[in-house]
Amino acid sequence: MTPDIQTRLGTLRGVLDGLPTSLPLIEPSKSKYSFVGFEPDPDLVEETGCISGAINKTFEIIFDWKSRMEGDRIIPIMERGPGIAAVVDVLEAAISKEPGDAVLEKWVNDLILSAQRPSQPAVIGRKRKRSEPNMEDAALEGELVPYVPPAANGKPKIGQPTNRDIESLTTLWVERDADNICWRCVSGCGFQRAGRLQRQRVLKHAAGCADLEFQLKQLATDLLTVNVPDDHVSVVSNPPVKKSNINPLAGASGMKQLSLHKSVAKKKKKQENMQIESEFFLVKLVCLHGMVPRLMDSSTWKDYVHFLNQNAPAISSDVMRDCLIPSYSGKIRNKQVKIIQGHCNNTMTFDGGSTRKKQSVYTVHATTPDCQVYCISGEDDTNHSHTGEYLAMMLKAEIHRLGVSHFAGLGSDNTGNTKKARCLICATYPTIINFIDSIHHLNLTIKDITSLPKFELVISQVKCTLTYFNKSWHATSALAAARKQAGSTSIASVLKLIRELTEMKAFVVEDVNDIFTDRVKPRT
Repeated sequence: MTPDIQTRLGTLRGVLDGLPTSLPLIEPSKSKYSFVGFEPDPDLVEETGCISGAINKTFEIIFDWKSRMEGDRIIPIMERGPGIAAVVDVLEAAISKEPGDAVLEKWVNDLILSAQRPSQPAVIGRKRKRSEPNMEDAALEGELVPYVPPAANGKPKIGQPTNRDIESLTTLWVERDADNICWRCVSGCGFQRAGRLQRQRVLKHAAGCADLEFQLKQLATDLLTVNVPDDHVSVVSNPPVKKSNINPLAGASGMKQLSLHKSVAKKKKKQENMQIESEFFLVKLVCLHGMVPRLMDSSTWKDYVHFLNQNAPAISSDVMRDCLIPSYSGKIRNKQVKIIQGHCNNTMTFDGGSTRKKQSVYTVHATTPDCQVYCISGEDDTNHSHTGEYLAMMLKAEIHRLGVSHFAGLGSDNTGNTKKARCLICATYPTIINFIDSIHHLNLTIKDITSLPKFELVISQVKCTLTYFNKSWHATSALAAARKQAGSTSIASVLKLIRELTEMKAFVVEDVNDIFTDRVKPRT
C-alpha cells in the first residue's frame, strides 16, 4: 500500500469520526451501513473474479450507485456511528490484498468528498404533533389503493367502452381522496402513470417490460402492430396509370360522374393512404438517421411540411414516440421471430452496455446459420443486479419465446456473471453448446505474440510514427494532400508517400525519420 493511499484512508477515518451531530447516531446492529465485521460475498467474488469487484457491487447497493452518476455526484451519508466508520477498515483490508486497484481508490476519494458534505435531515417546522392514525386509516395513509369502479345502478354506461386486453396489462389505483387515478404495470415493475388508461403508452411499456410475462408481452406487441401494413415497401411502387371515365363508344352524354357518397369515400381513402405513407417515411427518417422526435414539434419543421403539402397531416413528437415507433418496432420484431424460427442451428449471444443517460442495457442477438444477425432484445435493466442468475432468467425468457429447438449455441464474454449465466443455460438445455469468448482469446493471443522481443523494434517504430502524425497538423495535411493526388488509400501507398515526403523534406518524423529515408536500394 502506497503512502498516498494510507494518508487518504486516514483522512477518511477522520472525517467519518467527525460527522456533524445533526446526523442520527445509529448502533451497528440497526445501521444501514453494516460494515462492522464485513466480509465480501463469496458468490460475488466468484462472479466478478476479484475481491474489489465484489466490494464495488456491495458498495453500489448500500450507497446507491446512481448518486455517483447524477446531480452533484455526492454519495448521501444519512447517519453516523461505528457502522459507517467501519467502511475504512473494509477498504484498507481490500487495498492491502489488491494494491493499486483504481476502483477501490475511487471509493476512498468519493467517500471523503461525501463525508465532508453529509446529507442533512429535513428541518422540522413548528407544527402541531400529528395524532396516531386509527386502524381503518392506517392502510390508506400515504398509499394508493386499488380502484373500484362505481356501481352502475341499472343506468346505461356512457363513454368509451373498456378494452379487456389493455386492462389485462395494467391495474388501476386511486389516492385516498378517490379523485386522482393512476395506472401501473401488472408485472409489478414499478412503472406508473397518472390518469386513465392510455392505449399507446400502455402498449409501448408492456411490449418492452422485462418483468412482464411472455404471453402478455406478445399480446402488447400484436396490439401495437394492428394498424401497420404487412408489406409497407409497396408504398414506393410506381404510381398507377390514370384511367379515363369516358366511354369511347358513347356520345357526349356518355361521361360518368361519381356519386357524392363515392366521391367523399374515395377522397377519404386517399387521405388515409397519404397518412400511412407519410408516417412510414417519417419513421424511417427519424430512426435510421438518429433524429430527435421532438423535431416534429418545431415551427421550422411544420413550415417545411406545410410548404410541401398544405393538406399533409401533422404528426407530433408524442405520436411518433408513443405510437409510430413502437408499432413499427413490434412489426419488425414479429418478422424477425419468423426468420429465426425458420432455422434450427441459430446461435444466441449477449453482452452488457450503457447509454448516454447512464442506463444499463443488456442486448441479446441471434445469428442464423447464414450469418445474418438479429437483435432480439435490448431492455433497460438499470434497477436490477446483474448476477448470473438474473442473466440466465433473461436468456431463458428469450429462448422460450423463440423455441429452444431453434438454438444450438450460446456465447458471450468471460466475465464472472456472463460465464455463470452460460453455464446455467447449458445445464438446463443440454442441446445448447457453451461457446467460450473466442474473440477475446484471439486478442490475447495476438497480445502475447506482439510481446515477443522479435517485434519490439517494429512496434516502437510504429508507435513513434503514429504519435508524430497525431500531434503534427502540418504533416497530416501534407500526407492527406499527397494521398488525394495519388488517388489510392491502401497501406502500401501510404508508406510510399511518407517515404517520398520525408525524402523531399516536407516534414521530419521525430526519432524514426531515418527508417523512411535510409532505404536499401532495390536490385537492378
